[in-house]
Order: sequence, then C-alpha cells, then structure tokens
Amino acid sequence: MSEAVRNIVVVGGGLAGWYAAARLGHAMRGRKITVRVVHAAAPGAEADPLDVFCASTLPGLPLAHAELGRDERAFMRECRATFKLGTEYRGLTDPARSYLLPHGEIGARLEAVGFHQFITRLAQSGRALDLDEFSVPALAARLGRFAHPSQDARSVLSTFEYAYHLDTQAYTRLVRGFAQSLGAVAVDAELAGVELDADGRNIAAVRLADGQRIAGDLFLDCSGARAALLGEALGVPFDSWQSWLPCDRAVVTSVAAFEPPAPFTRVSAEPGGWSWQAPLRDQLVQGLIFDGNRVDADAALGKVAQSRPLALRFTNGRHRELWRGNCVAIGAAAGFLEPLAATGLELINEGVTRLVALFPDRGSAVVMANEYNRALGAMYDGARDFVLLHYLLSRRAAAPWNGPPAAALPPSLARRVEMFRYRGRVVLNDDEIFEEPDWACTFVGLGQRPAHYSILADQLGDADMVAQVAKIARVMQAAVQKLPPHHLYLDRYLA
Repeated sequence: MSEAVRNIVVVGGGLAGWYAAARLGHAMRGRKITVRVVHAAAPGAEADPLDVFCASTLPGLPLAHAELGRDERAFMRECRATFKLGTEYRGLTDPARSYLLPHGEIGARLEAVGFHQFITRLAQSGRALDLDEFSVPALAARLGRFAHPSQDARSVLSTFEYAYHLDTQAYTRLVRGFAQSLGAVAVDAELAGVELDADGRNIAAVRLADGQRIAGDLFLDCSGARAALLGEALGVPFDSWQSWLPCDRAVVTSVAAFEPPAPFTRVSAEPGGWSWQAPLRDQLVQGLIFDGNRVDADAALGKVAQSRPLALRFTNGRHRELWRGNCVAIGAAAGFLEPLAATGLELINEGVTRLVALFPDRGSAVVMANEYNRALGAMYDGARDFVLLHYLLSRRAAAPWNGPPAAALPPSLARRVEMFRYRGRVVLNDDEIFEEPDWACTFVGLGQRPAHYSILADQLGDADMVAQVAKIARVMQAAVQKLPPHHLYLDRYLA
C-alpha cells in the first residue's frame, strides 16, 4: 500500500501560498495532514509583489468561495470588493473605439451554432451589428448596472456570470485567516536554502534564515517569479514568451475614487504598452504595463498618480514542468502572464483545484504529475494565446502593438486565427480558461470578420433570422433597464 502524503510545506506567504493552504486545508479536512506556510521573503517584504495584478478576477472565484462555504458579503466588505461583469478594451485598433469582453453568453444558440455566426451572416448582407447589443453583462456594464444572475434558467438574466475587483493584500489576509482556522501554521521566516534528496529530483527540506529546517512530503512553490524550489533548486527550465509578449515592466498604484465604481475593468492602449484600472469601493487600482526597451521607466512613473507607486518587473512565460518530483508550483512560481485578461488569480485557483483533484500518495506522484503538467501547461498556453491575440490583431503602428508576423506565432494560436478568419470557427482545447464567447467577442471586437460563416447559420431564412436577432436584442435591453445601478446595489447588499 502506498504511503499517504501528510506533511505539506508551502513556500511563499503571499496570495498563492495562503490561497493554496486554505483550499487544501478545506479539501483535506477529513484527513490528518499538516500544512505549514513559510513566508520565504525578507521580514516586512511582500512575499510576491506580482499579487497586485490579481485585483481583477474572472468568474471562477465566486464558485470557489461557494465551495469553501465563504460568505460573499463578509468577503466583499473586508476586501472593499466590487462586482465585475467584464473588461472594456479601449483604443487597441482605433483610438476612438472600445469593446467589452463580457462574462456570459452572447445572444442565444440558434440552430446549435454560436451567435457570432449569425452576426457574420448579417454583416455580409449589409447589416452591421455590435455584439455588445446581444450580451446582458455587456449592456449592464455600459449602463453601470448590476444584480446577481437570476436562478431561473428561463430568464435572460441567467445568461451571465460575474467576477470581482478586490484589494489583494486584504484578500491575502482573509484567506490566511481561513487557512489558519483550518489548522495551517504560519512560519514567518526568510528562505535560506533548499535541500534535495539523493537523486536530486525531490525536495527533502527547506532551511530558513532563523535556523529552522522544515522537512515535508509535498512542497508547494509559491515563492513568486523567483521560483525558489521549482526553478532554482530543481532546475526546471523556464520558457520565456517575451518574443511574443514584450511587456516586462509595470507601475501600479491606488488612488482615491471620485466616482461610483464601474462594474468592469478598463484596459486602454498606450504607447509601448497599455494601462489598467480596477475599481474598488473607495479606491481605484491603476497601472501602466509596458515594454522597458521602448518606454522610459521614469516617464512611466510620471504617468501614474503618485500615491506610493509600485515599480515591478516581470517576464511572460512558464516553467516547462509545473510539477516535478514532490514539488508543485502555484501562481507566478509556475508562470506569469501580464494581466491583460485578468488571469492571475484564476491560474492560481485552477492550479490548486487540479492539485486537489490529483492529490498524490507517495506511489502515484509521477502519474499525477504527468497529468497535472499536461492540463495546467495547456491552460497556461491557452491563456497566452488569448492575450497574444490582442497584440496580433491590433492595428496600431507603435510597438509592441504592431504584433508578431503570423509565421512567428505559436502554432496553437496560428490555427485558431486561421479557422476564425475562414469561417468564424472558435478552436477550443480540453483545458481552457476562455470559452467560445470570449474568443468570438475578442476576434470581432478587434475588427476581425470571417470570410465565411458556418453552414448551420443558413438553416434559418432571412426574415426569421432577422426577426429572432431583433427579438433577442429587445428582450436583453428591456431586462437590463430593470437592473439597479451597480453602486446602489453594492450599498444595499453590503449594508
């Protein structure tokens, strides 16, 4: 019989580390396990400064909170959180144009085909329509309205999801408290070294600056981009995506909010990069993400309101393996992707979710690691393709927005682009964060129009199709008009 894994050591006391400890403690509460979280960074220093990019989330977090039994109101009050219906992208192809990437369905599936196929058919007959008109979350976001989705599947108000904007430091404190209530132990010491076993493929123990030596059965590397265990100690190669995604610097700050929070994240194209705004209840987290070879760092600092700005460096990419031996990397220790599509906390969440599902005993670690590396690697690569699509289809002349040539694209993205350009087909793999409506909205929002549409979209006659599309728009617009303003809903919900 294989020996159970009992002793878990988490290296990195930032958001990834404490989120992992909370999820594992909850999932394993019927087993006898020990979870210790080593801060790993210098005293008083942030365990992972890149956590700030998790301020804007994707819709997986409300579901994770529900599974953990966490009260949404209490979480939102403590983290000054607001609701998020999507992301607005401004000026990526035209300085005067924006589009919304909503968290939810587009239109309705007519004849078992994506709604964007009917929009393509109408466009080719001279009827240009905006996809935002056929999305409840996009319409609500534009109007600044919000309510929780309806539980009635027949209602058009059940066709969307939502995410959050949150204070990442407050959220880290929250999940830390929850993890400790489940028995996790905080070790507030700096990492001094890592001991490997005789074959060099497993970690035996970590040594701390205060002299402690902590051994374990399973080690989670949550040390941020440093990847102190997976990268430095075990030597797993890091594959950089910088030739495709050249932004490598950021300046981030928080300023007082002077208007009600919008229920969406705002991304705007800037020379040599892009800017980002995530509205909390009383503050606005904002930043400038840019290519340090093309934008002067001091000039970037000057563009961001001077409220203790945080200057950061990063490299887009991921480690070739995310689980080796008895070490699993979570968060930026596994890989990093600039927050153009708010993937930071979602990738942490997915990493921990897969680890729980594939939790090993000592005899199954290799099998579980192989499946974990396949699934999470595909998820990171799919998210990379989604972010890179924004660069590829941008028609701005200024680098890096002129994008790489098609021949230089990752083959997975080249295939997606080819299929959409020909017939509007969205190619999805088994393990994806973004779904068909997300890809379709992004292609269309960035000005891509397929040469042809699916033959399934021809099953409706012209008159029937036009009538159904118009009805969908009317029903959605009427429903959204009844929703309350986002800030008033927040005030009532969190009172």
